[in-house]
Amino acid sequence: MGLSLKWGGVRPLLRLITDALVLGLLLTLAYKFHYFRFFDPKRGFFCNDESLMYPYRGDTVSPKLLFTVALDLPVTALILVELWRCRDRKWRWRNLRWTQFWPLYNTLRYFLFGYGSQFLLSRMTKNTLGRLRPHFFAVCQPLLSDGGSCLDERHRAGGVYHTNYTCQPEKSNAGLDMLWAVKLSFPSGHTNIAFYGMTFMALYLQWRRGRGSATLLRPLCQLAMIMFACVVALSRLLDYKHHCSDVVAGALLGTGVALVAIHLAAVEERLRDGQDARQKSVPSANQESEPQDLQVCLVTAHSSDCKAVENSKQELS
Repeated sequence: MGLSLKWGGVRPLLRLITDALVLGLLLTLAYKFHYFRFFDPKRGFFCNDESLMYPYRGDTVSPKLLFTVALDLPVTALILVELWRCRDRKWRWRNLRWTQFWPLYNTLRYFLFGYGSQFLLSRMTKNTLGRLRPHFFAVCQPLLSDGGSCLDERHRAGGVYHTNYTCQPEKSNAGLDMLWAVKLSFPSGHTNIAFYGMTFMALYLQWRRGRGSATLLRPLCQLAMIMFACVVALSRLLDYKHHCSDVVAGALLGTGVALVAIHLAAVEERLRDGQDARQKSVPSANQESEPQDLQVCLVTAHSSDCKAVENSKQELS
């Protein structure tokens, strides 16, 4: 294989290791952010707050389905499309150069970087604000500081903001994960992951659209992606997992990061294509100039013209 040793001034292996370390650190911080929290996000409540009185329900869109559609499928599609683009007409992979796989590497790394970024921003916000979920009372069954509960007549009217309370998991059969997750409502993690993956893929299909006449298959796929993201967002409301503002914030976060990530990937590719085009144009320009200069010397047959040509060549070199 004719693999180039250098890639944009940096050896390919060194760049690959550096990007892998950055992505690994980013994803580790995102998934383990709750271990680095500086305080417990314990928010108070009013006993007559109706927005916290919804029942607890399971997930309509399970985390496994969410990550399969919004993460696994986009990564697989990116790899397949980019491999299709870097093939030659006769599918002779042995003739491919390392640099021909650069668009695959560039697109995939920015997708993963954007995914880690939006996930880290979401986890950071969740663990900092600690907003209570709509099913807070059903899961926590809070025991107030005076030994009473919100079901008592003296607390039912509200008017007091309770910050000193203790959850009673024995009454709701809630596990430790449920008790911790009940105060991580803002923003909606399901929503921002779904909107990030689907928005990135919809923009990617628009970016990689083929030339010539196009059918409506690509817009149909883009519509299906956005519809899936909207279904995930609506399911979080119907399952009483999040407030409306949580879902809106998650959709904006995922969409915004997807726009930035696909833009950075496109800019990086345009810059590299421009550098490759300039490198190819410089030798061809020199090759074309030599016969013209030689023709000037031969036609004019003046030593002054030939001397001027030689001086111009020395200045260019």
